[in-house]
Amino acid sequence: MASKPYNILAERLESTDKDFRYMAASDLLNELQKGPVQLDPLMENKLCTALLKALQDTSSEVQSIALKALPLLLVQSELHLLETVIEILIANLLHISDESKSSHQRSTVVTAAKNVSRDNCLITLKSLLNRIDPASTGNSIIGQRIVPKLLSSARNNTSLEIQLDCLDILCDITAKFSFAIVQVADDFLESLSGSLNSSHNMVRKRAIHCLASFLSRAPYSYLQSFMDSLLSELSQNIQVKQVNKQVVGNVRNSLSTIQAVFKVTGSQALHPYIGTIVDLLLKLLQSPSWTEDEELYEATLQILELFLQSVPVQMETFQSQLANVLETALRYDPNLVEQDDELDEESGSELEEDDDFTDDEDLSGKVRRVAARCIHAIILARNFYKASFPLLQLVESMISRLQERDEQIMMEILNGLIDLLKTTTPLLASTEEVHLETSIYEKAISVLKEKSGFIILKLQSVYKSRSIQLKNSVLVFMKEFVTVASIWLSEQDLMNISKFYIEPCFLKENNASVQSDGIALLERCAPLFCRYNCPQHLAVFLNHLVDMGAQGYYRITAQSLHACKNIFIVLTQDHLGIASMSEALLKAQNFAMYRLEASDQDTEVKEAAMECLSTLCASFPEVASLNRDKSLRLILDKLHDDFVRTTAVRSFSNILQSPLGTQIDEQVLMEFWQQVISLLRKKDDKLRESCLESISRSVTLIPSQLDSSLVSELTGLIHRSEWKRTAVVFEIFSKLIALREDSFALLFKEETYPAIINVLVSSPLQGKMKDSVLELFRTIIYRSSSHFPVANVFRDILSLVKRDTKMHSSIMKNLSSLVSIVWSSETDVTFLCQTLLDILQSPLDESSHSSKLFVLFTLNELGYKDSLTQLALSDQMEDAIYEMIPSDDEEIVGAAAAALGSLIRFVDSRQGISKLVSYVNSTETRERYVYLLAVKEAILCQIHLSSMSLLNDIDAMTQSLIACVQDADGALQPMETDNAEEKISKEQFALSSSSKESIRSICSECLGILLAVSPLRLFAVIQQSLTSSNVQVRWTSLLAIKAAFNYLTKTDLSLDLFVQHLHPYLSYILELLRDPNADVDTAAISLIITCARLCPILLKEHVPNILNALFLHTEPRPDLIRTVDLGPFKHSVDEGIQLRRTAFEALLALLPYYLDSFQSISISEGLVKAITKGLNDHPDVRGIVEKMLIYLLTNHDAFRILKDESKISSLVTTLSETVSSKPKDNAVAQEIEKHKEQLRGTMRVIYEMERMEECKQFPQVVEFLQRIHDNEQLQSFYDSVQNEKDIAKRD
Repeated sequence: MASKPYNILAERLESTDKDFRYMAASDLLNELQKGPVQLDPLMENKLCTALLKALQDTSSEVQSIALKALPLLLVQSELHLLETVIEILIANLLHISDESKSSHQRSTVVTAAKNVSRDNCLITLKSLLNRIDPASTGNSIIGQRIVPKLLSSARNNTSLEIQLDCLDILCDITAKFSFAIVQVADDFLESLSGSLNSSHNMVRKRAIHCLASFLSRAPYSYLQSFMDSLLSELSQNIQVKQVNKQVVGNVRNSLSTIQAVFKVTGSQALHPYIGTIVDLLLKLLQSPSWTEDEELYEATLQILELFLQSVPVQMETFQSQLANVLETALRYDPNLVEQDDELDEESGSELEEDDDFTDDEDLSGKVRRVAARCIHAIILARNFYKASFPLLQLVESMISRLQERDEQIMMEILNGLIDLLKTTTPLLASTEEVHLETSIYEKAISVLKEKSGFIILKLQSVYKSRSIQLKNSVLVFMKEFVTVASIWLSEQDLMNISKFYIEPCFLKENNASVQSDGIALLERCAPLFCRYNCPQHLAVFLNHLVDMGAQGYYRITAQSLHACKNIFIVLTQDHLGIASMSEALLKAQNFAMYRLEASDQDTEVKEAAMECLSTLCASFPEVASLNRDKSLRLILDKLHDDFVRTTAVRSFSNILQSPLGTQIDEQVLMEFWQQVISLLRKKDDKLRESCLESISRSVTLIPSQLDSSLVSELTGLIHRSEWKRTAVVFEIFSKLIALREDSFALLFKEETYPAIINVLVSSPLQGKMKDSVLELFRTIIYRSSSHFPVANVFRDILSLVKRDTKMHSSIMKNLSSLVSIVWSSETDVTFLCQTLLDILQSPLDESSHSSKLFVLFTLNELGYKDSLTQLALSDQMEDAIYEMIPSDDEEIVGAAAAALGSLIRFVDSRQGISKLVSYVNSTETRERYVYLLAVKEAILCQIHLSSMSLLNDIDAMTQSLIACVQDADGALQPMETDNAEEKISKEQFALSSSSKESIRSICSECLGILLAVSPLRLFAVIQQSLTSSNVQVRWTSLLAIKAAFNYLTKTDLSLDLFVQHLHPYLSYILELLRDPNADVDTAAISLIITCARLCPILLKEHVPNILNALFLHTEPRPDLIRTVDLGPFKHSVDEGIQLRRTAFEALLALLPYYLDSFQSISISEGLVKAITKGLNDHPDVRGIVEKMLIYLLTNHDAFRILKDESKISSLVTTLSETVSSKPKDNAVAQEIEKHKEQLRGTMRVIYEMERMEECKQFPQVVEFLQRIHDNEQLQSFYDSVQNEKDIAKRD
């Protein structure tokens, strides 16, 4: 818009016509809202003057638009105009005299601004503050012009209205321009501290809010200074000898300030002061002179409640004092001192008498309410659940206040007790009995047990009150109480609960929420009625449930039906006689049928009615037989309802599984199965799952006439992406083939078998899917051999392999499992043997690779079959396998080794493994590794078959393996040869791929398996190896013991027996922790980690010595650092990184099991020293150190290791150096990324440090965390870590 139209708008804003002024103001606002406009200074002045006059317009509509437009104009105008208007508006707002404004240049703007009302001045100023940019104009305008005047008026002006307006604007300024306040911080704090002593409550509240807002954004030193001064003043006021009104007011102001500052700044900033504050609060609460003022009493408890909710860890120190003061506060009721003894426990007279009692009449009620909330917070804070915490004291006080006449307080007490019961319930469910010596809840449970009768009788008077909310709370409490008290509740108590709480819920005058809670309570009590053989009570309640459900509320109707169903289940489980309940059961059946017949019923009601009806028919067929046909027809009709048909399928299937299922009419049964089979086509996963489950459970009841459609639909559900569903389909086919005649097998072969064959090669089979496939093939081979000859099945499987030359090895292994099933059948397998042999003897090329690999997998699988006493053509197969060992194809060689190991028993069951070991010792080429793999497979196979031949030669075999270790290095290196191609081939094998192990490693695995099988015989041999002068033998022996542990965890062999045999030789292992060779040290530490995780008690006596040895290995060793000459420069290689990493892993593994040992002074100092050094180590080491530090910061018991100022100081210093470090200026991208990853790891530690409340009691930690948050770059890293944690929690 050009300047001329703006000029016209300015003139029309001063028009005498109200409509002109309104339209001009509206058009100007629209233009300003579009974005910055280019105006000359003269036009800015003119428009500003016009808008200021518009603020005084007689039309409120014009004023409203001007209030929006003026800030938009001023924030884009010249700075001097903005300053001038703000000064005049401030002057008007604060009623500053003309003398104070004499320095302003008189102009039309000043004249117009002088007459703006105070309300419009305040609104305009607040809008301007919201729009001014803090980085550009905020400092000069706010800090130099506005704040000093506001502070002066807030301090000196006597007008309440002006003081409130000043504080209101100051609150906005501190929220956005805290840097401007810092310039006058001393004057700011002094002025607001004076306002805290104002006689006006609103002034004090706004001053406190303003102070808290500033301190949350100002440098931490201001908060420290202010809190020191505030707590010093509070301490002095508490210590005065004579308490008067002024002192009480000062203390109340101090408490309000503490509360506001804590809410705004959070627990992190005030963490160092929380202990002092709580100590002062407890002094107030323990002094009768201070608790006489009930408002002060309430304010003190409110701060305790805030601390208990926010920082419960720091409150543990005061748990005993807290319990005492809270018990006193909860019992604080001066108006009932003389009435307590006269109250009748079994009457509700006091509730009726005090019906009109209000909080205004009795301020002590507020004290009790906050005390109840504090106790509730303690119950929710798990940190208080220590053996020494006086939970009994608080529970008794809460139970004693069940006579409370104030409903709000009663609600708080009941909520606290409900959460206590909910916390106790899982503990009771986890064990058959409560261990009274160790459980923190022992005393609380004992009180509940002792006071059961009192609680039931006392709450019935509360239940008679008119408050619906209180009735709901009582019923929820009773529901949780019955859950906990069910193990001791007497029959009389159960009858009282029934009389006082359950029966009144069925009265028509109750609303739906009370009825709902009453039904839930009845469901909890139903098993107790059966325990005490009271079916007549359940019959009465069934009638009540039916009557309540008939009232028409859908939610109550559905819940009533669910309750009926659960009662049927309870009656069935307890095998009670139902003769006295037949009428009630019939009534419930008729009610469920009535609800199913109604056309306007809610979906939830229909589902509940079907479940109730099916449960009744399945549980009580004698009763249900009278209306059997009608019940079945009603459920059957719901199969056509899209909303409830899933429930209808499950309900009808439930009836089929009961004795009533055999009495169902064939026509009805046919109609049901036709519907179920047709529903399999629906693209509804839950519906399909229900249909398949029904078919699987009731497969014997499916008419044979439906076989064709059933096979067709089931075949269509077979898909490689739906493994769970496909597995169920395979199970159904297995059952059908076993039950049906040959005609079904033929139908299955024509329609389903090809689909199954195709699914087998789609992806590897695992878990339930693999088991279902194996069972299906076992069924078709054994039950339908005429339609599935063994040779044909084998050809089908083999054709799959030949068709896909790049088939994954895991799929081949699955197919080999199927071949083993074929082999196990009682048929002649000569043809199969010959086929396998022909494939093995054929030349190895790209087309035959997959076939040969499949045959080797098959032979390996067959070797594990105990039913195969000998394998035809095994000699020729053995020779064919030997010929494959020199192959360059590593996959073929590995499979050949596995097949050779499992088949060696068919050649010579006694000398088979020894023969392989002899090959290992006599071979000088890379084939040694292959034969060792075969030895390992042979050992596993013999153990699997429980062959005694293995134990006969176990000693000689062990000696041979140890001898092989001594010459392992030669087998790993390429042999000297002049042939370049041969040398390259041998080097590749010597280095091995990632899927193979070195000779020493495979030897250690073999030794470990043998050691696990026969520890008594072999530990003596291992002891000699542990003390051998050969480094490789010592290293291998340690790995063998570790391998034995790993093998035992995967088998049923006794780990305790192995540990018993290991214990005498433990000292030899511990000596190797200080071996001169780093590899041996690493192996010994790795074995210690395994022992700590699997059998912690084994190391308990030696933990201090182990820790001292580990501390030595956490430091770099100069002898492991070598220098590599790279020509123009040299490069240092640290070969001790793995040793240090393993040492820290061992410390992390030992920490949870031997926490007491770590807490000794020398060990804890050594650990902290190792951690501080490890934080500056190689990234691989630093990652483990950070995990250990995070564990220490997230476990309260473990944190005691660090709970020392010198230790915390050293950690903070190290972390500070890490976050302050920067990559070199010429750093490459890889180095920059490493530095960022280091910062992210450090931030993970800092994140946990901030969450650990106990850590914040150290000032250096608080200051360090503040520096992190003040740094924009570090804060971004911290935010990314926080996002990671939030995502992990959601997942």
